[in-house]
Amino acid sequence: MSVKRDIFIVANNIEELGGVQRWVHVMADLFTKAGHRVHAIGLVHPQQSYPQALDGSYRTTTIHEVHPPNPTYGSLRRRAMPKAALDNARRRTVIRKGAQELSRIFRGARSGGVVICTQVWAMEWLLEADTHGMPVIGMSHESMAASKSTSRYGRIKLFYPGVDRFLLLTQEDADAWALTGMSQSGAMPNPLTADIPGISSLTAKTVVAFGRLSHEKGFDLLIESWRDVARAHPDWTLRIYGEGPEEAALRAQIAAAALTGSVELMGQTADVGGALMEASMLVLPSRQEGWGLVLVEAMTAGVPCVAFDCAPSIREIITDEKDGLVIVPGNVLEFGKAINRLIEDSGLRESLGEAAEASAQRYSPDRIVAQWEREFDSLYR
Repeated sequence: MSVKRDIFIVANNIEELGGVQRWVHVMADLFTKAGHRVHAIGLVHPQQSYPQALDGSYRTTTIHEVHPPNPTYGSLRRRAMPKAALDNARRRTVIRKGAQELSRIFRGARSGGVVICTQVWAMEWLLEADTHGMPVIGMSHESMAASKSTSRYGRIKLFYPGVDRFLLLTQEDADAWALTGMSQSGAMPNPLTADIPGISSLTAKTVVAFGRLSHEKGFDLLIESWRDVARAHPDWTLRIYGEGPEEAALRAQIAAAALTGSVELMGQTADVGGALMEASMLVLPSRQEGWGLVLVEAMTAGVPCVAFDCAPSIREIITDEKDGLVIVPGNVLEFGKAINRLIEDSGLRESLGEAAEASAQRYSPDRIVAQWEREFDSLYR
């Protein structure tokens, strides 16, 4: 019988419409149902809040009502130095006060507690908080390649070496981080989170995509690929679910390519499962991905997927030609050909979908929670 623990999940914020925030609330709910006492903690409020706590069965707290000044790095013009120094001093004060509040919260933990830090920015606060007696698990929800393209790589190297465990989404990324000296690295995939009501019939002439309408999600590449699909199969429709800063540009691209009516921007949906029931294929055209959870959701519904090989997680989730199709990143011509192939071969669609449904069971909530329980137990041996 597993130990019932106090689990503190700390994130930059817990109210944004983002993948990490979704993970926080899904795992908080799953840990609570497993008998643990869970407290989800955000450091600040986002610019736009989407409260996501599922049923009030676990505690939620936001530490700061006002966002602290951003850190100032690198060289500055001399006249900007006084303001930069003042902002950094204010930031340190805010972090110290926030860390004191975290320490107060952590002092209420029973024996066997665990702190999970989901994002590197939040680790700045945790480093100053009193976590004595509790192991700290640091996480990164993106590939190592994605981290290297931002300042997060350097900040992980700066802030994460002291964590008891550093968890990545794939073993390949864990191994890559271990080679940089992060010997405590390991892998922890994300669980299936959407309510999938059944298995798609794969008869609807509809292809779906989900994600934030932003550059890294590659919907411009998908629309470019769809031009050839629409010419060959004008009776099929592409539905893109999501919101984001690229919406106006994508609408203009659709109009310029004469794809209005063939490509539909559906907006955000809370019913991913329902959308998948009306689909015969899911496409993921991302330039960067952390986990690609939507692939697991589609596969659970028996919907075959076509995805760019943009991160180690893609190859971990999909076995090319067995339960989906994986395409060289950015190759829009081959991406379109793969979509056409599944449209034209219903037998292949069905066989890939059947294999995908079986493969997705690796990421069932019960299996992922059990994997977490083993991690917790190992930290207390």
